[in-house]
Amino acid sequence: LPNVEDVRITAKIALPTTDYNGYISTIKVGPDGAVWLTEPYDLIRVDPNSLTTAQITLEQAVPDQLPDAWDPNNPVQGTWISALAFDADGSVLVARNNVPELFRLTDGQLLPVMKLPSERSGALGLAEDRSGTVYLTGGYAHSDLPVMAVRPDGSALSAAVPAARLEAGLNGSVRGWPGFRGI
Repeated sequence: LPNVEDVRITAKIALPTTDYNGYISTIKVGPDGAVWLTEPYDLIRVDPNSLTTAQITLEQAVPDQLPDAWDPNNPVQGTWISALAFDADGSVLVARNNVPELFRLTDGQLLPVMKLPSERSGALGLAEDRSGTVYLTGGYAHSDLPVMAVRPDGSALSAAVPAARLEAGLNGSVRGWPGFRGI
């Protein structure tokens, strides 16, 4: 990282107005160089050349959300975006809190691509390796679950990768977390 004295603001980007304006939970650079930001219920893409933005607002109610997703007694209620990653072809993958599914952004809509086991409340961490295997950490309500790995054909790997090993990384094969080098 550069010294603070060396950092200069080169552009200011006006983000679209949302109900949660200013609460950016994720920022990632996509394979095409676009910057993706998430607010609780919004995906925002910033074009790296023109600095223009495109926004997709998600519905809060999701068909397969957990029954207690909006229960006032649920300490992490809601179905907000909890993780974002890019798959091998550059598509945007999204996980949502209290929704045991993985979604792919297709033609401006989030479409379900993978059901997660019912004990999962979404995912906090999300990455895909070069083979197309997707790795998911447990959601907020189930952060103690081991990392789940799912092959491109939809089958789960028989042994989940221990979270500490996945986060530490060994050979650079997994993308998704800043500074992450893989397992």
